[in-house]
Amino acid sequence: MSSPIASRRRGGIVAKSLVALTVIGGAAWGGFVLLSGDAGESTTEDRPDLALVTIGGFEVINVASGELEARKQTELRSPIEGRTTVTEIISEGSFVKEGDVLVRLSTDEIEKQFDTEMLQLEAAKSALISAENALAIVISDNESALSKAQLDLQLAELELKKWREGDHPTRLLELETTLDAAQRQKDRLSDKLDRSKTLYEREFLSSDELRNDEIAYLRAEADLEIARVKLETYTSIEVSKERQRLESDVEEKKKQIDRVKSKNASGLAQKEATLTNSRRTLALRQEKVDKLNEQLEAATIKAPTGGLVVYASSVGNNWRWNNEGPLAVGSEVRHNEELIVLPDTSEIMAAIKIHESLIGRVRPGQTARIKIDARRDTVFTGTVESIGIMAESGGWRDPNLREYEVKIALDIEGSDHGLKPSMRAEAEVVLGTVEDATIVPVQGVFTEGRTNYVYTPEGSNYRRVPVAVGRRSDAYAEVLGGIEEGLQIALVAPSVNRVIEEEFDEETVAQLQKTAMQARMQATGRGAPRAQPAAATGGAKVVPSSAAGSASE
Repeated sequence: MSSPIASRRRGGIVAKSLVALTVIGGAAWGGFVLLSGDAGESTTEDRPDLALVTIGGFEVINVASGELEARKQTELRSPIEGRTTVTEIISEGSFVKEGDVLVRLSTDEIEKQFDTEMLQLEAAKSALISAENALAIVISDNESALSKAQLDLQLAELELKKWREGDHPTRLLELETTLDAAQRQKDRLSDKLDRSKTLYEREFLSSDELRNDEIAYLRAEADLEIARVKLETYTSIEVSKERQRLESDVEEKKKQIDRVKSKNASGLAQKEATLTNSRRTLALRQEKVDKLNEQLEAATIKAPTGGLVVYASSVGNNWRWNNEGPLAVGSEVRHNEELIVLPDTSEIMAAIKIHESLIGRVRPGQTARIKIDARRDTVFTGTVESIGIMAESGGWRDPNLREYEVKIALDIEGSDHGLKPSMRAEAEVVLGTVEDATIVPVQGVFTEGRTNYVYTPEGSNYRRVPVAVGRRSDAYAEVLGGIEEGLQIALVAPSVNRVIEEEFDEETVAQLQKTAMQARMQATGRGAPRAQPAAATGGAKVVPSSAAGSASE
């Protein structure tokens, strides 16, 4: 962008001609008077071009190149596991809407796998049903076995209780009663035998009758001894034997229940494990079938959003397609390989590269002007949106180069702008705006070591005047001190024999350098806000392009 520079003159400086300067990188509000020759008879060969120091302004810009990209884009990749081929593909460059078919991939191998897996799925279902039936049978058998064992225990406990509370007391009472009856019988027969003996002695009883009474008494003694032995045998042996037998039977039935429970648990665990394995096998088979179904459906790739169709083979950083040619029907693709990119062209960004030495002056929110190679008739405006975190290397071509990617959002409306991703772009980023400043053409500022100076005419000669230089553009420089408005300076260095020889005043140079340093620190936020210098020292008012967008040289 260029504009004529309006001249502001002071004193009686007369110029023979005015020349308009083109401002590279921004408009200037002030101006310079270029003087070719002087009012005498000197020619341009005798006197370098001159310019007036003026009050004005300019934009501090940085020019960088890059390419366009969509703010949002969708990458579509091959969902088919393994390798497959393209059977149908939409034309590149087409604009599609959500749901449109973009690519169809071959499903021959998937269909073969699907048939095989379906057979195995049916077999797994049958195995699961068998495992469920086997488990149900085992559960029923376990319940029956446990019920029988518990019943046997109950019967054994009843037998023990019956003996303790019935058989044993009854038997003991019977034996004691028999013993008592035998004792009474013996006593009775003993008395009878004594009376028989008395009667026999008196000859009132025959000898046969006496013998019968004796025999009866002997039998009674034997019966008494038998009853006594039976009672002793029962109480000392049979009672303990029967108790141990019955109690042992109860304990055995209890152990039998434990054995049944353990056997039931073991058989149940086996059947449950078989059932679990059958379920897992069925789930795996079902999962494979479902996945193959998904693969069959995914083989038809549809647009998830609207956008411009761009083949992955057209993307510059896709090394495979660069070697194998463009994506087309019959192309072999691998799993998760990028096939199509759908950039949303309603929002376009310019991705430019800025050298690391300048990146500190770039801030989000700064304005920019963008020129597109394909649209040279239009200059687009934009806003710096983001700055890369890490610098990118220049690669093998320039390994020492470090650049940051800066993304600029273009101010575009509607869908008829004609811009597409990957178009080459050149951006002028406005780093700041200098207003109401003492400014000179940048070519009129010279440097010796750390000292900046200008040449001012004195008659036919020139004097070197040190200055404090602030911001610069490609065309102008801000002067913070050392010269005043209306002074003439040379735009090219005069010949040595026309330069007045004198050393710079060290105190003045130091003060000017301090002023320039404070200005730089204030502009980058590392120092206290700079007070406006007096007009006599070339003071200026600086307006940054955004809240954080000020920058200095």
